[in-house]
This record gives sequence, C-alpha cells and structure tokens, in this order.
Amino acid sequence: MKTVSVVLSVLLLASFVPAQQRWTKTFGGSADEFTCYVLQTADGGYLVSGRTASFGAGDNDLYLVKTDASGAMVWSKTYGTSGDERDAVVQPTSDGGYVIAAVSLVDSLGDIWLIKTDANGDSAWSRKYHGANDHMGYVAVQTLDGGYIISGNTNSRGAGSYDIYLIKTDSLGDTLWTRTCGGADYESGWAQPTAGGGYIIWGFTSSFGAGSTDVWILKTNSSGDTLWTRTYGGTGRDEGAQLQPTSDGGYVVVAYTWSRGAGQSDVWLIKTSPSGDTLWTRTFGGTNYDEAYSIAQTADDGYIITGQTQSYGAGLEDIWLIKTSPTGDTVWTRTYGGTGSDMGMCVQQTTDGGYIVGGLTNSFGAGGNDIYLIKTDANGSIGVEEPAGPKPTLRGQGLEATPNPFISHARIPGHEAEVFDLYDVSGKSLGACRGDRVGERLSPGVYFISPEGAHNGSVRIVKVR
Repeated sequence: MKTVSVVLSVLLLASFVPAQQRWTKTFGGSADEFTCYVLQTADGGYLVSGRTASFGAGDNDLYLVKTDASGAMVWSKTYGTSGDERDAVVQPTSDGGYVIAAVSLVDSLGDIWLIKTDANGDSAWSRKYHGANDHMGYVAVQTLDGGYIISGNTNSRGAGSYDIYLIKTDSLGDTLWTRTCGGADYESGWAQPTAGGGYIIWGFTSSFGAGSTDVWILKTNSSGDTLWTRTYGGTGRDEGAQLQPTSDGGYVVVAYTWSRGAGQSDVWLIKTSPSGDTLWTRTFGGTNYDEAYSIAQTADDGYIITGQTQSYGAGLEDIWLIKTSPTGDTVWTRTYGGTGSDMGMCVQQTTDGGYIVGGLTNSFGAGGNDIYLIKTDANGSIGVEEPAGPKPTLRGQGLEATPNPFISHARIPGHEAEVFDLYDVSGKSLGACRGDRVGERLSPGVYFISPEGAHNGSVRIVKVR
C-alpha cells in the first residue's frame, strides 16, 4: 500500500509540472520589421521590441508587441512621427512598466529617445537628448536609485570618430551627468549597472588592443569614472556583442571573432573574473560566417547563445542557438530558419526551463523582414527538427550580401577584394566600399550596392543597428 501511495504521489506531482511550450510566431506587415529585444513578462507572456515600416505614423516607427504565453498577440504599440525612429530596446522597470531606448533621426542625424511606459505600453513620459551627429544603438537600464543609465555610441563628442556615450538620468529622465569612453579611432559599447553601484561597459575598440578591433570591457564607479579596462582579441576583428554578470561575480561576454576559430568569423565566448581577467575562452563555428549577438546564463550555470550561422542550417543564414556547460563546452546546438536570411537577436531562459528567442526572418511572415519569435523547450526543440549539417558555400554564384540583414557589416562572398558603389534608398551616392566591409559605418536602414561603375545589378542590403 505504501508503494502505491508513493507512486500516486509522484504521478500527482508530475501532473502539476507545467509543460514546456514550443512554437514559432511572426509579426509584421508587407514592409520591413526588425527585432531588437525580447523579455518574458510577469504573466508568462512575452514583450518584443523593435521597429516597423508597415505600421505607425511614417517611415520607421518604434514597435512593441505583447504576447500571451502561447505567442498570440495581446496588443501592439507604435511610437514615432512622420520621420524615422528605430532601434527600440525595451527593459523592465521596478513599477511593472518598461523603458525604451531608441534613436530618432532628423536629416540623417540622431537624437536619443527615452520613453517610459506603463505595463500596457502606454507612454508615461519621454525625453530626447540632442546630438549634433549620429547617435545610434542605445540601451537604457534602470539603476539602483530609480533613474536610468543610457548607453551607445556617438560621433558628436568625445576623443575620436565614434566613442562610447553614457547618459545618467534621474527617475524622470532628466540628465545628471554624461561620459564618453574612447580613443582617437572607433569605439562602440553598452552599459549596465553592477551590484556595487557602478557600471560595467562592453563593446569593441579600434583605438586600443592587439588588432583592427578588439573586444573591450570597462568598469566604472557610480559617477561613470573608469576603474579598469581590458581588451581581448588577436590581429583580426573581434567585437563584443553582449555581456552578462555571472553567479560567481565575474562576467561572460559573447563576441564574434575573425582572429581565431574554424572559419571566416566564429562565435567567441569569453569568461572573466570580477576584475576582467580571462579565465577561459571558447569558439564555435564552421568554415563559413558564424556570429553571435546575445547570451544569458542558465539555471544550471551554463550559457545559452543566439546569433546567425552560414555554416549550418537550411538557408543563407539561419538562427543559431548554442547551449553550453558552465565551462563553455557545447551541450547542444540548434538552427531555425528557411531558405532566406534568419537572424537571432536576443535569447532568454523562460520560467518553464525552455528558451525564448527574438529574431528576424525573411523566410517566413507577411513580407520583407518580419519579427520572428521562437519558443523552445529545454533542449531547444520546437517540435520539428531543423537540418544541422554543413551547407554549400555561395562563392561564385553571383552577388549576395551576407549576412543580410547585418549589424556590424556585410560581405560579398567571392568578391571581398572588389570595390562597390553604395547608395541610399533615394538613389543618392554614398561613395564606395569594399566587398569585405560593406556598410561598415552606416546608420541603420536600407541601402543598395552595385559593382563599381555599373548602373544595374544592385543588391539590397539592410543594416539592423
């Protein structure tokens, strides 16, 4: 009788364990939508931020989509004017609402735009921070005092062409102080508060380090003054995509590297001590281009990484999900996507032990690029296994920009040494670029390239942020 009771107790307990949901959803219209961030909300649903050219007041507008736990849309909001607004990154706030950091472009220049919303996405207040030149790629995180730290890069102030830019505000978005970090060349990065009241900043630098660009981490005090800096990299390009504090007090950085690994670019995982000293590194990738954009520590002290891969999967680029052990060794990998370009921009572990991936796709959806939301179980499954083997190279098969859409820059496989003409959507010439560094320092948007001196055969390229 006792054995029966134990068995019944186990069965009853198992019946109350929530099933891990598995699904995919797209959101968008006939034009382009892009994902910047996704987070799980207190009700078990999800909030996705990005931008849209299909809905809103005009051009590109900021776009917020709230879903239930099954991925069905509950509501959506747009924020913008008849001009161009983009790069909306959403973060939760202590009052149950959200803060959105974005860029508002006027005459191709940029203002930083901070929007505070309630839990339903309705705006409580907003602030703009003017700059004489491009400000782009901004993130805002609430600080211990209830204010916000806003970070990104600027070429209107600082020491060089682009510097990391920090703005500290009070709880209503009014500026308390600003700081720039950088040298004579190009820097970009983002910040988040640390437990001690200071800030940890990560990104990349062209002014310091061993190569053309190196991963860069800076630690500051609560006033934004630098306490220490570290660079990580080789002789090639190495760029930090996201940093997370780890449970041991240190940090983990996911980057993409051209200095090491198996192929053209590889995913690079760097684990550091609390003072930024390297404890270990790992690379992931095949013979083609593979890059990562987001990382989170998982409940088992391992890591979950997302980005895009050309070495594996079904299409030109596929979303790539990598699960590692606490020491960075591969546990499993998954790809998601169709025959077009698909890219993973953000990943988090969910309360049921699975994962939510926010990305973009032009393989599925209503048209152009659409927001792509993927809910997996703990093993990365969505119910239908994706092909995971190597796929053939695209070299020699005509002009293809890859990755496309892109964050840092795109390439023209097989034509890296050639020169191409670059145009904006109005047909205005923006000069020339090489096939290995297409769109490297453009503001986010849609552009076209064509072989130098040619007036046809153009390739459409899209910079995400």
